[in-house]
Order: sequence, then structure tokens, then C-alpha cells
Amino acid sequence: MPLAEASVLTGFHDQAHFARTVARTYGMTPRQFRDSWTGRPGPYRKQVRRL
Repeated sequence: MPLAEASVLTGFHDQAHFARTVARTYGMTPRQFRDSWTGRPGPYRKQVRRL
């Protein structure tokens, strides 16, 4: 799902507001967070598994 669509569906005013909140909460961007759960390679996968 595109980030802009996810942000509207979850009640945020815009994509930037959503991205800032995710980065503040999880310490990574929404793309990095998504990639960590979809099995895509990247340095953030291990970080999420430790949480």
C-alpha cells in the first residue's frame, strides 16, 4: 500500500505527519519499518527483531 494512502486511512493529516510519527516511535522511516517486516534485505531487519 502506498504510504500516502496508509497515512490517510490511519487518520493522519498527511504523509509527512505519518512519517514523522513512525520515525519518532520506531526509530526508522516507514519504508525501513515495512522492509523489516516483508523480508526485504536491509540493515533494519535485525534491529526490529530485537524489539
